Amino acid sequence: MPNAMDFDWFHRYYRQRGVQGFRVIEETLGAYRLGGHSDNNFRDGFSANADILMENGTSRTLAILIRITYTMKHQLRRLI
Repeated sequence: MPNAMDFDWFHRYYRQRGVQGFRVIEETLGAYRLGGHSDNNFRDGFSANADILMENGTSRTLAILIRITYTMKHQLRRLI
């Protein structure tokens, strides 16, 4: 699950604290280029994210739909 550790942490944190556990800040904290490990292995990461969602109570159908949506978004971004 190395491709989804951040997602796992944020998902568990959100389930515990809800929206109140987050706040919006108006500054850039990081920037990433396409072509890195996560970008090149995005399918593994999105599959791991779906597994995390299901482990935490999301229905299999919804988790798969989310995975498909993110995959399509990622593929479209690469074309543009």
